[in-house]
Amino acid sequence: MEEFGDIVYIKQRTSYKSILYKTYSVFEYAVEHFDVRFVLKTDDDAFVHVPPMLSLLRSLCETPGCAAERLYIGRMIQESEVLLQPGHKWNNYVFFNHTGLKTYPKYAMGGGYILSGDVARTLIQVNRAMKLKFTPIEDATLGFWLMAMDLRHVDHERFYTWAASCCFETLEPASGGGAVDPVTGEVVGGGGGAKVKIMDAVTDDLCSADPWLILHKIDSPTKMRMLGDEARRCGTPESAAAVRAAAKKAKAGLGMGAGAAAGTAAGDAAAATAAAAAAAAVGAARVTADGEVGGAMSEGAVEGAAGVGGGGG
Repeated sequence: MEEFGDIVYIKQRTSYKSILYKTYSVFEYAVEHFDVRFVLKTDDDAFVHVPPMLSLLRSLCETPGCAAERLYIGRMIQESEVLLQPGHKWNNYVFFNHTGLKTYPKYAMGGGYILSGDVARTLIQVNRAMKLKFTPIEDATLGFWLMAMDLRHVDHERFYTWAASCCFETLEPASGGGAVDPVTGEVVGGGGGAKVKIMDAVTDDLCSADPWLILHKIDSPTKMRMLGDEARRCGTPESAAAVRAAAKKAKAGLGMGAGAAAGTAAGDAAAATAAAAAAAAVGAARVTADGEVGGAMSEGAVEGAAGVGGGGG
């Protein structure tokens, strides 16, 4: 915040049940202070892949300056059950008592979703004029607020916004500390604590033509930095995908080298066997009655054997 001056703290309640109030306050601040085209709501444990996200939004624009897009973008859920168990984190008696519905209207999961600026402005105007109904479950309630609007719902598979952790695997510990990378065989890190790496499938997709845009439930600043660093390496020789490809190529080269060496050794052994057989033939010929003829034939056999052996080598 001190470095870039681009973080705003909004005074609002801070419990899980108050997330909707904070979300509304973010929309309100955005439309009051900026001529916003889009507002992204996300959590502080979500990684946002900004460059491809901006490309997506530009590609979806249908009006001049993206000024009236009627967009609601995220990972959509339909017919999700309204939980009524007392004490449950996601209990929503407020919604049920207000609507009588046992399932929610379609909504984007709360790990990250986007409203176009015109939609955010409309919500603020409606609430000021007539008061929207607030309930404890933020993302489902937002879908409820928007259900009567004729919006463009974009259910985007590259918004990983599930309530389950993703993206990392724990490495096998190495002797003497650190851990072993299963691809390169290198020891990663040292000291205490488990060592992790980004899953190969995640790094492949992060740098693909259809990359991840949001990755939710990243549970440590270290993991968040790892994802950011990997995103910046996309398209370079230092990216995880490029490193894996180089490692596989190197392993394949070693395998070919070992195969060639084995072939040479086998050829040398064949040549030696053929020469020994030829020498034995020479010796046998020399004890025949016609020594000169036998000797000449044996010399020819030796040259032939040497030729076969050389070709095998």
